[in-house]
Amino acid sequence: MAVYMLLANSAVTPSVYQPAAHNESAVSINRKPKQWRSNMSDIGMERELTLSSGIAAFEAKHFVKASQLLAPLADEGHQEAQFRLAVMCQNGLGMVANPEKAAAYMRAAAEQGHALAQHGLGFMYLHGECLAQDAAEAARWFRLAADQGLPGSLATLAEMYQNGNGVPRDAEEARRLWEQAGFSPEELR
Repeated sequence: MAVYMLLANSAVTPSVYQPAAHNESAVSINRKPKQWRSNMSDIGMERELTLSSGIAAFEAKHFVKASQLLAPLADEGHQEAQFRLAVMCQNGLGMVANPEKAAAYMRAAAEQGHALAQHGLGFMYLHGECLAQDAAEAARWFRLAADQGLPGSLATLAEMYQNGNGVPRDAEEARRLWEQAGFSPEELR
C-alpha cells in the first residue's frame, strides 16, 4: 500500500493511471516479453513503480486501480502483470468476468515459466474453467509448476496419479509426489 500511495503522490505522468485501450472481442496477449528485470536502468523507474503500485493495489483489493496499472504491462508481456490480470478476469474482480481473456493472460504468463500461472492454467484445464476440460493437459501444466517446487501443484499431481486422472494410475509416483509436497509417510496411510 505504501508503494501505491507513493505513486499517487509522485510526479509520475497521468498516463500511468489511464486504462489501456482493449478490444474486448479480440484477445491478443504478447507472449514474448521485453527484457523485464528489477534493474531500474533497464525498465525505468516509472515502469517499476507502476508494477509495484499495481501489485499493491491488487493485494489491497483495489482491483479497478490494479487493472488500470497492470494492463499496459501485461499487454507488453510482463508475466506477473499477466498472472494477476488473469485472476481478475477469471473472477470478475474490478471488471466483468472474461474467461477468454483470463485464459489468454494465464497461458501467456505460464508459457514464460511463471509457476503460479502454470498451476492456475492446470486448474483451468482440470476443472474446465475458462478452457475446455482436459486432464492430460492439466497434468502437463501441474508438472511444470511442480518442477519449480510448488507444493500445491505437487499435491494436485499426486492426486491425479493416485486416481489415474489425466495420467496413468501410479501409486508409487503418487506417494513420491505427496512426500515431495511435504506430506509424511504416516499421513499417506
